Amino acid sequence: MSAGGTMAPEAIGAAAPWPRDTSPRPHGWHVIAEIDLARMLTRHSEQRQLCDALEAVADDLPRLPAEADVALLGRRLAGFADIGQAEDRIFARLALENSAEAEGLAEAVARWRLLDALHAQDLADILVAGDSDEDACRTDRLAYMLRCFFEGCRRTIALRETAILLLGRPRLTKAATASLRTSLARA
Repeated sequence: MSAGGTMAPEAIGAAAPWPRDTSPRPHGWHVIAEIDLARMLTRHSEQRQLCDALEAVADDLPRLPAEADVALLGRRLAGFADIGQAEDRIFARLALENSAEAEGLAEAVARWRLLDALHAQDLADILVAGDSDEDACRTDRLAYMLRCFFEGCRRTIALRETAILLLGRPRLTKAATASLRTSLARA
């Protein structure tokens, strides 16, 4: 049991949603270090690489890459919905510790993330279908879908990183702030 009378998650066999901090601070989380952001920033880098690869596909339309490359892109897109818990935990903590506006921002980011995941699934479906038909309608549709995905994905990443930078400002270490700014500069 914790001091507040509730049972700690690890006591019932569940993993704690974030590292346990026994400090007397209001929410128990006094600093956001670079290591706290590492998983999220790595994921963002991978997502940006996927966006770059899909932008190259869009630029080369109506010609599609080799079948093996298209299959790889399809698999990467299909796994896109697995966003990762690290980002969710950081946002949940910041929303709890800030105002209702912060909670609204976290909800907006979640909606954009869902839209990105839907676009990723649609793209995976059309790319994996492997239709070699190069008619103008299909090419235009694919070009539009590709651009919607990679522009939306980049926008969501930038929004997420900016929100953490702004909402977490008092808690971010210098290294964490520098990592976020470096990542945003790549956007």
